[in-house]
Amino acid sequence: MKKIIFCDSTLSKKHISPSISSDYIFKPAIKRGDLIKLLDSGLLPEEVIIVDGVFEQSTSISHKEIMHMSDLGVKVIGISSIGALRAAELKGYGMLGYGEIYSYYLRGVIDGDDEVAISYVKKNGEIKSTIPLVNLRKTIIEHNLSSNLIDICKKIFFKDRTWNTLKEKLPEYEFKVIKGNYIDLKRKDVVNYLLSKHVEEGGGIISTKPYTYFWKLDLIKYNNKSKIDFIINHIKQIKNVSLSASSGNDAFPKLSAYLSLNESQKIKMIKILNEMRGFQLTDKYCTKFMKSIIRDQGFKVASEFSMHLKSNNIEKKDLMTIFNLLYKLYVHALYHFKF
Repeated sequence: MKKIIFCDSTLSKKHISPSISSDYIFKPAIKRGDLIKLLDSGLLPEEVIIVDGVFEQSTSISHKEIMHMSDLGVKVIGISSIGALRAAELKGYGMLGYGEIYSYYLRGVIDGDDEVAISYVKKNGEIKSTIPLVNLRKTIIEHNLSSNLIDICKKIFFKDRTWNTLKEKLPEYEFKVIKGNYIDLKRKDVVNYLLSKHVEEGGGIISTKPYTYFWKLDLIKYNNKSKIDFIINHIKQIKNVSLSASSGNDAFPKLSAYLSLNESQKIKMIKILNEMRGFQLTDKYCTKFMKSIIRDQGFKVASEFSMHLKSNNIEKKDLMTIFNLLYKLYVHALYHFKF
């Protein structure tokens, strides 16, 4: 049975399709009549995921159409954008929701489509869009900035909400914090759903642990930094850690030495790895990852890498264990990356 996902401006097919099963059929932003067309074509999918939808240039997807699809036994899930809004509106009428934005709508934190609305154009296969208010809201809250900033952003018409406009309207320091730490919550909700196992509960969906094909997320850009820099930066950002650095794993100190971590960062590293227990990587992908790290670090010949290991008192027999742990740190960083 196929799964249909209506998603384009939040996350393009080319960015995500290599990392998910072939069961998914990607379609552009949903509009009124699209679900009926599916039925008319004779296709009754197992699951319909609504992310993006039109609401201005064409008539938006109706509640009755979604309810009709649910009545036929199709699981209809709303995420991230108009999908999350419709899921909150139809909670108790057969539609399921997922993600933080869905939770925002359910709890009344947000209530209108202006939170997720954007204006965008496609050029050379890439999408250039304005900035959704819900992403700015998440960034402002996450970094403990004044709630007045949300009010300022909200007053900007969604078609005009660009970085240039925000720079004009927001105080200089706060603007730099927001832009430098921007959280694309809309995209993150979709990625978390597609790359997680999940179960239904109380009109919504809960994610469990991520699948083990996270290695394919190398497609995601992370500011052109090396993987080591990316991992260390992620470790530094971990907050509220009160955990003993005594882990009982002999490889942790060696990994810490490989990354040149201080005591505080070592404790954060252990916290992350404890979260990633149960995530296992085959030797094949561990070896592949190790080679990419060695390239990132600029070791052109084996002797240079051997010297690096020797200077950190690391033996070659420990490499597979160390890089398996290192890969877990990388996966965790990707999973929590500000998409």
